[in-house]
Amino acid sequence: MLYLAIREDAMLLSGDKPLRHQAELRLVEVHGTLWIRDQLVDSGLLPKRVAAQRLETLLHRFGQERRYLPKVECRARITRWIRD
Repeated sequence: MLYLAIREDAMLLSGDKPLRHQAELRLVEVHGTLWIRDQLVDSGLLPKRVAAQRLETLLHRFGQERRYLPKVECRARITRWIRD
């Protein structure tokens, strides 16, 4: 994936920390799960309340699977999306 992003001069979408690190070292624009959700919410394609509910579910599942999401950033988005 990184090879293609470099070859096509494209951004990389990934939640994989080592891959993200390598992309950043090569000055490839890289974004992850939260950025994608922000884009969907900001464009109106994903309602804020639905985004908040789904992110809450994802946090719970990732916790069980010992995968990582930045909890503070997730909670801030959930709170903001529910309030709006």
